[in-house]
This record gives sequence, C-alpha cells and structure tokens, in this order.
Amino acid sequence: MMAALLGLQLLVPVAAACEPVHASDLGAIARDGEAGVAELDVDGVASAVARLDAALPCVVDRLEPTDVAAVHRLRAFGYFVEGDIPMAREAFGAARGADPAWVLDDRLAPPGTQLREVFNTASLDVATEAVPLPSSTALYVDGIRTAERSIDRPALLQLVSAEGRVLDSVWLPDDQPIPDWSRFAAAVVPQAALGPARAGAQARAATAGSRSALGWWIGGGVAVAAAAGMYGWALVDHSAYVDLDSGLNESELSALRSRTNTKVLASGGLGVIGLGLGVVAIRW
Repeated sequence: MMAALLGLQLLVPVAAACEPVHASDLGAIARDGEAGVAELDVDGVASAVARLDAALPCVVDRLEPTDVAAVHRLRAFGYFVEGDIPMAREAFGAARGADPAWVLDDRLAPPGTQLREVFNTASLDVATEAVPLPSSTALYVDGIRTAERSIDRPALLQLVSAEGRVLDSVWLPDDQPIPDWSRFAAAVVPQAALGPARAGAQARAATAGSRSALGWWIGGGVAVAAAAGMYGWALVDHSAYVDLDSGLNESELSALRSRTNTKVLASGGLGVIGLGLGVVAIRW
C-alpha cells in the first residue's frame, strides 16, 4: 500500500501540470508549423515543434495514422529548418508511411526546392523490433496496434490500458530507447497466490452454483413426469368407471370415482410444482 501511495505521489505532479490534449489540438499545432514553412518563418516552425513536444505527453486520444503523419511532418519541417537533412528525411519517411495519400503542395515546397527533394526521396521501407509491454496494456505505433517499433526511422508510440485509456504518448527517433513503462503494469494476482484453500473454495462455489441449477431442473422434470403418470393412471380408472361391463357394484364404482378424482387433483398439483421448479431453474 505504501509503495502504491508513493507511486501516486510521483505521478500527481505530472498529471497536475498536464491539460488534456486531443487529436484536434495536435492538428492545430501542425497547421501552425506548416504556415511557418509556407511563410519561411523559421521561428514559427521551431515554436510549433516546441509546443508539439510539450503537448504529446498530455494526449488523451488514441491517434489515427493521419494524425500521426501530421506529427511526423512537423518534426521533419523542424529538422529541415535546423539543417538536419538526414533526420528530416527519416521523419518524412515515417509521415509518408503513416499517410501515403498526403502530398507536399507547392505552397510548402515549390518544384525544384530542396524540401521537396527531401520529401520525395524519403524511404517507405522500415525494419522493426519487438517491444516489451507491461501487463494489461497495448501498444499503438504510428496509429496501428502492434508490438513492434521501427528501428530505422522515427515512430510515435502510444501505450494504452486494457480499458482503452491512453497512458503515454511519445515521439521517438530510431536511436532512442523505449521509455520505462513498468509503472503502468497492472497488478495481476495469480490463481496460485490465492492459496489452495481459497482456490478450492472458489472452485467448489462455482460447481455448487451449477449443480444447484441442475437440481432444480431435475426436480422439475421428475414432478412433471409424475404428474403425467398420475394423470394416465386416473384415465385408466375413469375407463373402468364408465365401462358398463366392468361388473362393479354401486359401492365399488363410488370408491373408484373417488380415487380417480384424487389422482386427477394430485396430477394437477404435481404439474404446478414441476412448472414452478422449472421457473426457479431458469432464474437461478
């Protein structure tokens, strides 16, 4: 319990400094960066990249590939204006891989410019490596659920809980290691840790529940079958009662009539009991 409280204390300052960021917010930052590129405003591009870096840890939406592509493009524009052409090319490759339909228009890069050449020569090929994940989490890389990350170009990774909540979002160059996500591992208690007695009690409780329902069904079936048998017996007596050649005197006929009526009533009662037990079994 103390460890859990300490963990919460470590996480609270980060959460308190984070306003929820949605995919639409990232899109607005990316558009500001593109406007800086179109206006040759280096400071505007750098500002948009800085805002992106600050916003990513606070993202609460699971991003689609088109959202991710906009992030990659903004980072590529940032590297380009800094003069880091190899990293700009890698980031453009990640952007094209996430959203192949997007094209670099003349407003951002007129024909014959270096920016267009860097974008057009960005490779779409990618190699990957497996990523170890905390228990009860899933990984989305560039908007696609997978357990692997690219190792020759940047990637946007989102760690998501089993309930679909975004736990962390990070943009990683290919040479940067995976963050330590161990704090997001869900506590899973193995069945063996419950102890033989408790585990056995749970198994017996589950079995008892199923047997109880089965008992109601069997009881109901027996009651209905007994009702049918009793009614059939009453029909036999009734046939003897109305048979003019039976040779029974008035006293014997009266006794037979009484037994027949009793059997009919008993049959009806057993039938009601059987139906009642069936209802109990259904609702058990």
